[in-house]
Amino acid sequence: MTPADYRQLVEHYRAYKQRGVQLVLVTVVETIGSTYRKAGAHMLISDEGASHGLVSGGCLEGNLLMHAQKVLQTGKATLVEYDLMNEDEGPWGLSIGCNGIVRLVLQQVDPADSNNLIERLVQVAEGDQPAWLAVCAEGDIGQWCLIAESENLPVAGLGQNAGMQEATDGSRWMVQKLKPLPSILVVGAGPDVPPLLQQMHRQGWRVTVADHRPAYLQRMAGQPTEHANLVKVGQLAKRLELDQFDAAILMSHHLEADRTGLADLLGSTVPYIGMLGPRARAQQLLENLGAEPLDQQPRVHAPVGLDLGGEGAEAIALSIVAQLQNFLSKSR
Repeated sequence: MTPADYRQLVEHYRAYKQRGVQLVLVTVVETIGSTYRKAGAHMLISDEGASHGLVSGGCLEGNLLMHAQKVLQTGKATLVEYDLMNEDEGPWGLSIGCNGIVRLVLQQVDPADSNNLIERLVQVAEGDQPAWLAVCAEGDIGQWCLIAESENLPVAGLGQNAGMQEATDGSRWMVQKLKPLPSILVVGAGPDVPPLLQQMHRQGWRVTVADHRPAYLQRMAGQPTEHANLVKVGQLAKRLELDQFDAAILMSHHLEADRTGLADLLGSTVPYIGMLGPRARAQQLLENLGAEPLDQQPRVHAPVGLDLGGEGAEAIALSIVAQLQNFLSKSR
């Protein structure tokens, strides 16, 4: 499940929970051949007939609504299989031509149950520790367990390996590793920051903003941030637990704030440090700190972002998010 999937799941679930709407969670448990989504993808269907998320390019979702209504009526989880191998005549005569097989588990979720599966998924998404999820696809369909990374799955025969596994009793389970949503620190709250925050939010990332200027932080009201912190210049490491972040972007347009922020970040375990501005500026800051040069600092990306062309805050935001997405997909 991608961070964007996680984000959508969390936001829609919370909205439905407030209204007490009954839900069906759809989980892709196994795929063979070419399919739009792979095992671990989720989709949410409400008892009002609304759906959120995709498990195909849109060709299966309508039929899944009918299966979801049956799950809501009976309260019993079910396994649904779509065989799209026949390119000439797909299911219901749609000629989809995906050339694959996808199997999905549909299970009812009661928002009033504080220990339901989505609640547990939310805890992992918003926490700081990975976990393992196992969903039964054959046997007691819909049975699930979710444990911390340091624990063993409580079903005999299952190990901590992603994919479909067979338990000692012959049941088959989809096992998936879940990771918390990426946590990003943006140091700076200038007028070029909101487009970046909006694109990061759409990726499903959790973003914290820090700046030493109260007036700049006031502009963050209504922006998609987890936290907006007033941090004096030179106080970044004292005010924030830097090691919790997966990446940090320095874009305060303030030389001393960037210099002290860079010093604090270099002393942390943050694996990605992006710096807005010319490469020569970043090199000068490193020299002022007595640090190794830029070409010997694999964590430091300056200028931050991919060279995609374009001008302005929106284009810069896109280049930063593109580079960061590439980094996170390989490192987490």
